[in-house]
Amino acid sequence: MKNLLLFTAVALLFSHCTLEDPVQNFTISGNILIPGYSADPFGEIHEFDVQVQLISNDEIIATSHGKNFSFPQLKPGRSYSVVPSAGGPGHFGISAIDFVELRKYLEGTLDFTIFQKLVADFNVDGTIDQQDLDEMWDCLLDKNNCSTWRFVSTQNDVNGPVFIDAFEIEKLSSDHDVEFKALKLGDINNSG
Repeated sequence: MKNLLLFTAVALLFSHCTLEDPVQNFTISGNILIPGYSADPFGEIHEFDVQVQLISNDEIIATSHGKNFSFPQLKPGRSYSVVPSAGGPGHFGISAIDFVELRKYLEGTLDFTIFQKLVADFNVDGTIDQQDLDEMWDCLLDKNNCSTWRFVSTQNDVNGPVFIDAFEIEKLSSDHDVEFKALKLGDINNSG
């Protein structure tokens, strides 16, 4: 009888004790590749203001400056967007040749790759049209009136990049290493 009482007491004691599982947090990290845009035609080195924002529930929760980024201690199960942006010389890489190629594309005499289409959409409205050509012309005339960059993930499928301008994670359940490639808006022939 004493053993039964002792067993019941121990069982009741353990039933009221709960062990909390330690919550494993995760990290989203990565880098941005900006190929070929470190110097202008006169040999001057230019710095680019690269920034990556981490957004959750339509709120910026962290910002990183530089081409490498890391956002540690993120809660699992939440949705996150990794959104890169860059400032810097907007006109480098854009030339009259790009303008002519865009005009030929609009006339239907030249085809573009998926990446050329992304940089040809100069105003980033999802459509390549006369307005893009006009804005590129304005950039060629006024170097201060130029768009800058778009970003694509280096994860691709048969249709091109999986993520454009942001990397979306629906429910975080593991660490993520994200790599973006910067594309210079307007640099259709990639001469930058």
